[in-house]
Amino acid sequence: MEKFYNCRYDMAFKLLFCNDTDTYLIEKFILNGLHMEVEKLEFLNKELAIDFLEERKKIVDSLIRIDDNIYLNVEVNSSKSKEKALRNYCYFQKIINSNTKKNEDYNITDKFIQIDLTYGLPKTGNQKIVETYQMKNEDGSLLYVDNVKMIEYDMDKILDLWYHRNDKDKQEEIEKYKYLMMLGLDREKLRIFSEEHKEDEFIMTYRKKIEEANDKKQFEPFLTYAEDVRFQINTARNIGKEEGIEKGRVEEKEETARNMLRDKVDIALISRYTNLPTSQIMSLR
Repeated sequence: MEKFYNCRYDMAFKLLFCNDTDTYLIEKFILNGLHMEVEKLEFLNKELAIDFLEERKKIVDSLIRIDDNIYLNVEVNSSKSKEKALRNYCYFQKIINSNTKKNEDYNITDKFIQIDLTYGLPKTGNQKIVETYQMKNEDGSLLYVDNVKMIEYDMDKILDLWYHRNDKDKQEEIEKYKYLMMLGLDREKLRIFSEEHKEDEFIMTYRKKIEEANDKKQFEPFLTYAEDVRFQINTARNIGKEEGIEKGRVEEKEETARNMLRDKVDIALISRYTNLPTSQIMSLR
């Protein structure tokens, strides 16, 4: 049986939804799937300079302006890891930086929203379907910046609603997330789902387009699984290498401080030459 690329694959989502000549799917997705108003819609991915290999894989990225001052970036993550979270965050920051340089001031009126549709989140008892992240102080009472947020959807929990679609107590939740749920359905489940929603133009259009794209083999991966794994391993290795280098620097400074302590050098002077805090130097005695 041939592989069916549904929209739990990032490249499939972007090839299908991020089409600036046919915006029906993305408009309906933002409005009915993400429950956000769309005053205007403009794809802005061509405005970003693409500097890195990882970003060159994003040739149909989903940076969208949905209002005069609201920017939306959508990423589909097939798994959750520190490396992928860091990759998405860095790319999101590049979007904000690009907008700041373009306007030549520190933009405090535009709103930037990162949407992560994530499969493979760790299973925790208190994990919600949707989590919103912003930069706040320790007790969460004060925002550091109020125009940037990241919203992550637990797509496994949403997909699990498929198996409860006949449960009466789940109907409100299913109705709210059905357009996200359909993204992860295989060909047969999508057929059943669409037959149950024949009056829903969005679902029927999505099924038609994704089946056509699969049949025409348009979903040749921009980033194969093997490449993605290699990038993640290299990222982890580089992070480890940097941590090792930094650890070596600290150990070298500590050894210098110990030698200076043996020579009865004043602690303040040791701190000046090693850049170690006095409390750390005193702990080396």
